[in-house]
Amino acid sequence: MTLRSGLTRRAWHHFLTVLVAIAAANVAAPRVAAGADVYQVDGVAVDVTAASAATAREQAIRDGERKAFGRLLDRLTRDPGSVPPLDEAELTGLIADFSIRQEKTSAVRYVATLDFRFKADAVQELLQSHGVRYVEAFATPVVVVPVFKTAGRSILWDDPNPWRDVWYGRGADSAAAPIIVPDGDLEDIAAIGAEQAIDGDAAAIIAIARRAGTEDALVTVAEMSAATGGQPTTAMVKSTHYTSGRPLDTYTVTIDGQPGEPAETVLARAADAVSASLQEQRPGETVIDSGQSGVVTAVVPVTGLPDWLSVRTRLERIPMIQEMDVILLTRREVRLNLHFLGSIEQLAEALRASALDLVRDGDMWIVRPEPAPAPRRT
Repeated sequence: MTLRSGLTRRAWHHFLTVLVAIAAANVAAPRVAAGADVYQVDGVAVDVTAASAATAREQAIRDGERKAFGRLLDRLTRDPGSVPPLDEAELTGLIADFSIRQEKTSAVRYVATLDFRFKADAVQELLQSHGVRYVEAFATPVVVVPVFKTAGRSILWDDPNPWRDVWYGRGADSAAAPIIVPDGDLEDIAAIGAEQAIDGDAAAIIAIARRAGTEDALVTVAEMSAATGGQPTTAMVKSTHYTSGRPLDTYTVTIDGQPGEPAETVLARAADAVSASLQEQRPGETVIDSGQSGVVTAVVPVTGLPDWLSVRTRLERIPMIQEMDVILLTRREVRLNLHFLGSIEQLAEALRASALDLVRDGDMWIVRPEPAPAPRRT
């Protein structure tokens, strides 16, 4: 007998067995770090002179940890002074890892640029323990798809693409919602091409965004006028922000170069302007009161294992969701308790930013993905 989902009874038995294993894993395995990139602080400069290079390096890393934590607090809370000073052991316990971007040493001096990644859960627990209100980054990361038009060609993954190079060189964005530039590997190339990006192909845009675990993508198309007759180079950029393949905002930027200014510098200024426009267009930050929390029982309709895995992954990426307990599994639904910080309205906004709807149906809350748009026909 075949059920309405198209799965046989044996397939459904296998599906439910796997779901039980996943539910158990929710308890045993660590959660995916929600909004992990928010807790990445890059480009921390240190310069220490001491009795020896080894001593200078050790002190520089300690100084870097403290500077990075200060920058993180500035990002997360409007009142960083409300967090009491931490001793060295407490601060080190908040850091997941660090890397050295560049370094120089002498007999007594250590100069470096360091990148730090903090433990999201540990930092949130610290802020909550002191009753500190902090920013909940509702906006998911944005995948940038940089297309460069030149000599009648539209270039995305091929070289040279100076527009893509500029975005690569920007590093991690300082805003709470990080900007991601794909590597351009074979799977990226298969996901989307330059013409698909320009045409706004919904299926292709969804594919490249989800490769990075997000629903947001920014297709940004740049052209440059030639520097002739003593006239400086001009960059003209059109950018469209998509969520789940739907266009939200489109804006244009024109940057006039200065006489003698290199083209890559003009493009870098254009990227800064595009990034600023993107941040302005995105939903404003929401400050979560760490003293406010709640639990909601919600139902996730499913027709197969991929449905649940997709929803679960998105829920795990929402920082304000503290715990997620699966309490019931059936052929048609997964029922779970969501423990969250803030209000139910803020929870709904956070889910919406992850392309999930939280709707009331009588006495029940329903969590379901927003329907994806149909692929563009050509």
